[in-house]
Amino acid sequence: MHLNRTVYSVPDQVTVEAGDSDLKGTGSLEVTFSTSSSTDRVTVKLNETTHRGLFRGYLTLVASNAATNQLAVRNGDTLSSTYFDASNGSNVVTTATIDTTPPAITNVFAVTGLAMPP
Repeated sequence: MHLNRTVYSVPDQVTVEAGDSDLKGTGSLEVTFSTSSSTDRVTVKLNETTHRGLFRGYLTLVASNAATNQLAVRNGDTLSSTYFDASNGSNVVTTATIDTTPPAITNVFAVTGLAMPP
């Protein structure tokens, strides 16, 4: 399983892909998303792509009031996606970090009196 990034903010869209050759031709599978700061879970349906056995789906991250296919996250959360692989009898888990702190731009100042060359 693969997430399209390792760090997300809000509002961001997460693209998740899972490959399972045992499920070729089934059309879809489900992945469950959760965060480290909440017990809320969101199940997302991944649809099979033109590459049989490869499934893709999307989840939108929001700050609050999550709707269908959305998950509320907080700064510093760990986002986890979990898929149960029946052939291995185990969960496949991928994680990413939530960073909602905007960058700070410092030490910027204006300089006057400098002439630009012609």
